[in-house]
Amino acid sequence: MNNNNDPFVTAMAGCLTRTQQMLLELGYAYVAGDSAAWPMTFIEMQKRDSVLLVGPMSPNNCQNIAVAWRNIASQCPAAGLLVAGVVPVDHPAVEWLFQNTKGAVAYMDAARAQFRVRRPSAILTEAPLPIHDKYVSQFVNPAALSHAAASIDCRARMAHDLTESLLTQEFQDQAQRLSGKPVMTYALMGICIAIYAVMYAPNWLASNPPTELLVRWGALFGPLVKDGQWWRLITNAFIHIGFIHLLFNMMAFFYFGQPLELFQGKWRLVVFFLFSALVGGVTVLFWSPTIPCAGASG
Repeated sequence: MNNNNDPFVTAMAGCLTRTQQMLLELGYAYVAGDSAAWPMTFIEMQKRDSVLLVGPMSPNNCQNIAVAWRNIASQCPAAGLLVAGVVPVDHPAVEWLFQNTKGAVAYMDAARAQFRVRRPSAILTEAPLPIHDKYVSQFVNPAALSHAAASIDCRARMAHDLTESLLTQEFQDQAQRLSGKPVMTYALMGICIAIYAVMYAPNWLASNPPTELLVRWGALFGPLVKDGQWWRLITNAFIHIGFIHLLFNMMAFFYFGQPLELFQGKWRLVVFFLFSALVGGVTVLFWSPTIPCAGASG
């Protein structure tokens, strides 16, 4: 922190520290920031989908704040801007900042313990919970800081959170490099769709196919499995009972198969797919052995 003897700087630094301690207590974590310049620097904090940009404001840096805020707000709908300064809430610089930013914004006057909040309607814009009179009034009030929050070492937490965030990003990057495109997800989907297209041609929108058709193409059927056709425990996963059944199974596999292949690899995805088909097939044989069953949902 610069100018330790300046009471205004001290008040601003205290307000920013207190704000971040309370946010950490609320479950937020640091995702970006400069620990060497803390607390008189901008940091990003996140809790699930909610992102907050927190930092000092002066009449000289309003334009830079507005630019940084626009970049974050364009990427995250549930974002909030939380700044602290020592000019009054009706100062021209504060007015300019509110006029040139959109979304959830709060300014804290650390010198006078006053604040100004703009929280858009939740119907139009999702605003983070802390951008609210209830919370901002506590951020500017030293007496509102709980003992648990006061004991939080923000600089140490920042170092921990940023290291953890970096490791997570490195893991995701490595998984992306190793896995590349989720080709196996697309391949398994392609097999299911191709079998469906040939099986149901030309009536592709069928919703109630005859049992004989399903069994002939490899659906699970207890009496035939008992006769030695164990391969039906696997082939049933590639057969679907009508267009709606295929559509919903392919949508689910598209959304869940891609991240699974990304983080676990393509061959583990195949093993998981076949294992699910096998376990699902055995379960169906136990509960309803005489009813034909099919589908990639396992």
